[in-house]
Amino acid sequence: MGEFRSGMKHGKGKRRKRATAPNCKQYEGEYALDKKSGLGVFTWESGNMYGGCYKEDERHGYGEMYWTDGSCYKGYWQNGIQHGLGTMSFPDGRIKEGIFENNIYKSPNIDENQQKQLKA
Repeated sequence: MGEFRSGMKHGKGKRRKRATAPNCKQYEGEYALDKKSGLGVFTWESGNMYGGCYKEDERHGYGEMYWTDGSCYKGYWQNGIQHGLGTMSFPDGRIKEGIFENNIYKSPNIDENQQKQLKA
């Protein structure tokens, strides 16, 4: 359900893997030429949820990921993975804040110039 251009999803829309199943993969947000692009929310069958920016069908830019175990990542993504400035919080209260590279927490220390570069 949504907007189309030349037979492709383009603009705002909503897609569910199985229209009649309440717990299935679903996406609601913006599309460009049949790919998730812009702001959107994706929910997995497990209940995990991502809300934020997409580019070429991948999480890219700022976004927030919530897992059903209570973990949460708020920060930057690149090509579908945690990459850049972010904060990961865990159900036991631990928090990792700083630089993430390829889904791996690298460093808590970051100066103003690094922050500007990561957000660009």
